[in-house]
Amino acid sequence: MGPVQAITAAAPLLEVLQADFGQGGGTGLDTFPGPLRVVTNPSQFAALGAGVLACLLLLLFIYRRRSYILYWTCSWTLLAGSLLLASYGFENDPTARVLVGFSQVLSIAAAMVVLLSASTFRHPDGALSPKLLLTLLPLVIWFGLAPLALSMRSVLVPGYLISSGMLGLGAVAFLNLLRKYRMMGAALVGVSLLVLAASHAWIAISIVRMPFSKELPLGALTLNAMLYLVEALGMHLLVAEDMTYELRVANRQLSAAQAELHALAVTDELTGCYNRRHFQQIIIRELKRHHRYGIPLSLLFIDIDRFKEVNDQHGHDTGDQVLQLVAHLLIGQVRDIDYVFRWGGDEFVILVSCNREHARRKASEIKAEFTRLTAQMGLPSGVALSVGCGEASGDLNDPFALVQAADEEMYRDKLESRSVDHATEGREGAVV
Repeated sequence: MGPVQAITAAAPLLEVLQADFGQGGGTGLDTFPGPLRVVTNPSQFAALGAGVLACLLLLLFIYRRRSYILYWTCSWTLLAGSLLLASYGFENDPTARVLVGFSQVLSIAAAMVVLLSASTFRHPDGALSPKLLLTLLPLVIWFGLAPLALSMRSVLVPGYLISSGMLGLGAVAFLNLLRKYRMMGAALVGVSLLVLAASHAWIAISIVRMPFSKELPLGALTLNAMLYLVEALGMHLLVAEDMTYELRVANRQLSAAQAELHALAVTDELTGCYNRRHFQQIIIRELKRHHRYGIPLSLLFIDIDRFKEVNDQHGHDTGDQVLQLVAHLLIGQVRDIDYVFRWGGDEFVILVSCNREHARRKASEIKAEFTRLTAQMGLPSGVALSVGCGEASGDLNDPFALVQAADEEMYRDKLESRSVDHATEGREGAVV
């Protein structure tokens, strides 16, 4: 069906409609009701929005239990009450004028609470001081009586100027939080409060300059609504950033605790060397590196000669000092890539990435340095180190075979040292 045929087919229906809604009848097209128009008070609508934000912040407070969130909840509640009272307008009715005055008090209190919230950030014990609340009493008296005795200018101008000052101080406080904690939410709240302070000052100046019969500047009021939304967004973002910060701190503390527990698990408490349990983990890894990359690997087995005599003659405290001296000496004689273990009692093990020849030279250096140190401590004669050396071969799979080889060589070194001591004592006796 083409357009012409469609119009022709609809013509009878149009005639019926014209007959039903003709100009002569009470239900004609000229009397058909148009779309309904709903008159909305902007202040009441804004008060509803502030109340919703206060409820959202209250839910956050129930979840987070932070003082600054509770302060924000109180601030938005006060702001909602201020907007609701201001919705009554500036009529000559004394009750309406007093309500507008009290709306200024609530607006000032809301700005003050926002300022105080910055001081309670990361300080859960922060609370409102009763003395601070008493500062609002003169404002309540002024804004309650001035609308009845004076013009509304005497109420609105001071109200907006005081609110502007409070908002400005709050902006400085939150920008200081931005400098301290580097949080984007603090930046949004601080900047929005700063521009809100300028907007309130603009409204106060406009009230002074304009006849009272005119409305408040629509541009400033629209800007305020947008800024309050930015402030609310910044508050929620700041809560999320604060939670993220606490999670990072908790993770760092957990990592530090895990590292401390690991250190306690693998370290000998007295000497600070690795313990025997950790040796079983390290030797397997080092043998794999030895087989894969051909890195030489040697083990030094060290025992303190006549250590029992040190404990018997000088006490166990001196024995502990000798053990600590040996541990400090061994750790200082090896590289960072090498490992020093306390094997048990007065025995130590060093795992070094070098061949047997280099390991034996290192053993000689360690023995000579220990002899020099013990001479300064006045220990019994014969207190020295016996050191055995073992090198990992290419087909070595049993790590304790390497330990056994170094242990056997250490005992041979101990026997040689004792034979030398006995020979020296015999010569000294013959001379006497």
